[in-house]
Amino acid sequence: MKRAIIIAAAVSLVIFVRAFDPVGGPVPYPRCPVKWLTGLDCPGCGSARALHSLLHGEFRQAWAYNPWMPVVAVMSLIAFVGASRPGRLRSFIHSPLTLGTFIALSLGWMVFRNIFGL
Repeated sequence: MKRAIIIAAAVSLVIFVRAFDPVGGPVPYPRCPVKWLTGLDCPGCGSARALHSLLHGEFRQAWAYNPWMPVVAVMSLIAFVGASRPGRLRSFIHSPLTLGTFIALSLGWMVFRNIFGL
């Protein structure tokens, strides 16, 4: 049941982002609270635009909006598929080391993009 709810929510989100353009579309997307409070880009800034571009096959544009987002999309897909399989892959995905590495890379990307203006 829990898995079905997660899948339904993910599919609904993808359908919504594909249908409504975050750049000048009819539906206002929420502002990034990190950007609003600090003026800095968080690791996810530009992700809605990047996902919209990815879903329309515009890979270069997605990369231009947020190079971290396509990487996270692939990692999320691997994690979702791997989490449903027993064995070493599932153990790896659920390990604190994997989560810590992901968080460290995300924070590193945040620092990098704000220093170099990406």
